[in-house]
Amino acid sequence: MSASRGWRGGLLLLLLMQSASCGFALRSWDIGDAYESIALVGARNDAMVVQLRQALAQTGVPLRGTAADAALIVEVLDARDELRAASISGGARTAEYELSLGLRYAIKTADGGYLARPAWASARRIYRIDRGNLVGSSEEQALLRRELSADLVQQVMRAVSAVTRNAAPTS
Repeated sequence: MSASRGWRGGLLLLLLMQSASCGFALRSWDIGDAYESIALVGARNDAMVVQLRQALAQTGVPLRGTAADAALIVEVLDARDELRAASISGGARTAEYELSLGLRYAIKTADGGYLARPAWASARRIYRIDRGNLVGSSEEQALLRRELSADLVQQVMRAVSAVTRNAAPTS
């Protein structure tokens, strides 16, 4: 029995060493070479914008409170959160809902020039309603809303990364 335990321990150690050397790293956005500061303006304080603010703060570039203090400006122009019936059951009840989120944004320089003209980032998902477990369906909707928000933030951050990748330093 002790040989079996030793073998399993050795296998576990090997797997841990292998996973430590796999190159896993958290995703980060490198915009520090092109811009010394960034601002998020026109933003409401909903969950989507809070996530975007956190993602911008994780770039390592100082996040400023106003556009006047920043070299790069991400402007949130509009945000949408829509829920509609996607299908109806035989009893004329909603069987599935479609949840769609959208964020309209623009990316500008300090002088007001556009690096990215106003564009929509959008994501949608359809989910089934379980009439026998309405609490579970409500929790699923909340989870989907968080996932869709995270997807929108990633879309905006990819756009910020793309426009800053080829930008000249603005010092």
